[in-house]
Amino acid sequence: MTMFEFMQNAFFLLCGIACIAVAVLIVYCVIVAIIRTCRIDRKRGNGNGRNQDRRGNA
Repeated sequence: MTMFEFMQNAFFLLCGIACIAVAVLIVYCVIVAIIRTCRIDRKRGNGNGRNQDRRGNA
């Protein structure tokens, strides 16, 4: 294996690791967005009535 082949393989390995890292980041962002959306739906269903009563709004 020449030095050029070694550097070429190292570059491809680095690109592969970066691509996997970006894919993991995208999946993480999607999961966080889904969890936040579910929490907002729960708050709209349960919490608004109590919060309005505490403020004195009808």
